[in-house]
Amino acid sequence: MVNRKGGVGKSTICVNVAACLAEGGRRVLVCDLDPQAAATFHLGVDYTEEPNLVDVLQGGLALGATIRTTPHGVDLAPSSPFLVNAEAQLLQVPGREKLLAEHLESLESRYAWVLLDTPPSLGVLTLNALAAADLVLIVAIPEFASIEAVGQTIETIAVVRQRLNPKLRLLGAVANRVERRVRSVEEVCWRLEGLGVPLLSSRVRKTVRLADAFGFQQPILTFDPRHPASHDIRCLTEEVVRLASS
Repeated sequence: MVNRKGGVGKSTICVNVAACLAEGGRRVLVCDLDPQAAATFHLGVDYTEEPNLVDVLQGGLALGATIRTTPHGVDLAPSSPFLVNAEAQLLQVPGREKLLAEHLESLESRYAWVLLDTPPSLGVLTLNALAAADLVLIVAIPEFASIEAVGQTIETIAVVRQRLNPKLRLLGAVANRVERRVRSVEEVCWRLEGLGVPLLSSRVRKTVRLADAFGFQQPILTFDPRHPASHDIRCLTEEVVRLASS
């Protein structure tokens, strides 16, 4: 899950899609690469506890040693605010962009899906995610200010595919926090397609219930399974699975 722009809901989409995949009986791991640790909090894990991804990327600890089982059927490799310091130090490490990919190789047989939540930047942490991933989903909000960030994200994906990860495939972009009656939504979605970004048919509506679910550290499917946003997440997850297998 990527976008250089912050505040678009990457962590919310990541956690809720992960929970939906797990609800379907799949083994799912979330790796929280964002120093803000929103996905870690959302899944009910204390981001001050160790070990975490700092110990993996900076200390050489095996990724499996950091994994926590959460109450929502999803395993988590937690983040820490100290990932900011780790990212700065990684700038001096040869092959730094491939560290996560090397660690994930040992877990390949354990999980059907590994979801990587990334920070709102195109730095070393995001490059690690892109270098390790098979698929990339851009999370965008239907506002004109987000279009430039999507364009820069696409450029970075192209560079990673050329230099680090030829198998990386762009699934497309999902429109998040959509207000059904706002006319600019369709125009912004049209501009995304103009950048060469396939737009998923599934959209996630803007609702305070997703924020409430985050505050209670629960996926929306658990917090309010009958809410329309739960339906949105299920539709999005089904579309992601279908596109991934095509």
